[in-house]
Amino acid sequence: MREKHSINKIISLNVISTVILEGIAMLTAPVFSRLLGTANYGIFSLFNTWSGFLILTLGAQTSGVVPMAKSHIPENALDQYHSSVMWMSTAFFLVGSGVCLLFAAPLSNLLGIPRAAYVMMFPYAFGSFCVQYLNTKMIHDYRADVNCILSVCVAVATAGLSLLLVFALPADINYMGRIGGMTAVYLLCGVGILIYFTAKGKTLYQADYWKFCLPLCLPLIVHGLSGQVLGQSDRIMLNYYLKESAVGIYSLAYAFSNIISIIWSSLNTAWVPFYYDYTRRGEYAQLHQRAGRYMELYTILTLGFLLLCPDVFRIYADRSYWDGISMIPIFVIGFYFVYLYSFPVNYEFYQKRTKTIAAGTLLSGIVNLILNWIMIRIFGVFGAVFATTIARGCQFAFHYFVAARVIGKNDFPFRPSFLLTPMALVIAVGLSISWIGNGLFLVRWAIGAVLGIWELRRILQRKSLF
Repeated sequence: MREKHSINKIISLNVISTVILEGIAMLTAPVFSRLLGTANYGIFSLFNTWSGFLILTLGAQTSGVVPMAKSHIPENALDQYHSSVMWMSTAFFLVGSGVCLLFAAPLSNLLGIPRAAYVMMFPYAFGSFCVQYLNTKMIHDYRADVNCILSVCVAVATAGLSLLLVFALPADINYMGRIGGMTAVYLLCGVGILIYFTAKGKTLYQADYWKFCLPLCLPLIVHGLSGQVLGQSDRIMLNYYLKESAVGIYSLAYAFSNIISIIWSSLNTAWVPFYYDYTRRGEYAQLHQRAGRYMELYTILTLGFLLLCPDVFRIYADRSYWDGISMIPIFVIGFYFVYLYSFPVNYEFYQKRTKTIAAGTLLSGIVNLILNWIMIRIFGVFGAVFATTIARGCQFAFHYFVAARVIGKNDFPFRPSFLLTPMALVIAVGLSISWIGNGLFLVRWAIGAVLGIWELRRILQRKSLF
């Protein structure tokens, strides 16, 4: 068993790599949004959206089986397993890409992106899958240092090459610079990673490994696709009903709001070990104390973000994107629902109820599609904003009901008031900020400063985040 300081180092590196990666993405987003303009940035966002679907389907989500393979495949056969499964996914990519490229003209029109961008989706998706697979393996091999270096290098290389290509191309097609930079780096990495696994495992096909992987990875495709529908269908439907500029404004506002989700992801990495350890030992008093501090910390961070976001976004984004300011608080409410949903979902993971987790994601994705179809036609771009947030709220409600009433009954450790009271506060503040926009500047910043100082003092007193 690894020493405690080693585990802490691994967690810290994983959190740091997440923060750096997302930080690079956040810092480059305003640069590329200005260079591309709203319409071209919208095309790039659609490229990202459809590429995400390809990574999930053609990659067959085999990276999700890596932890289970490590537990059930003999250690001396793992290299052969990874080599074989990587080639299984590669075969899916080759066949799937070949079929899709045969119908490039009608499919690119159907998806709403230019032909050249459509073609680039397939090599980009393949490279992204390979990087994702290696990242997952490194994390579960306790090689967080390698994972961190690889991830940061890929992010820096894609940003740098994309900038060069954007400046080199004419303004009307400069979105291809951003797409081309990403595709070139990820494809090169993907080929290198495939060669790496093949050289180590020296196995292209092994029936037993494919039979082990397929039944486990195929349900993960449903879960992943449902998540993509929940997170990306709004852009697709906005492009269909409105125009690329609306997608661009919506996408940048969403990306800016995603900062609060990045913070949650980093904190959740540190929180889950506490949760599992206390639950396993039945130490519920300590669990409730830690959970209360975690709730306090993230709620204060969310409120502070809501109070300051209108002014920060005006610095972050070009004036042509400022219509997105009033969308940001609604997005933040949706991301807060994701944070709340993690409490019952972590419980479901602990109880090994992954099918229930997939069912909740599928249902929320369906709700999002229906709401988008109704609300975009009535309210325009704001219809998509509210549809996504409402769907995330439904996702939280579903999982809380399942964890508290179906699986846990009297065993689920969190009472309704623990989750619903801060939720009501965040919703009230978020709707207020969406309404007043960048008004009440001094009041908002004063309240934000008081909340920040108060929480920092609390952390220093207990010498722990939670």
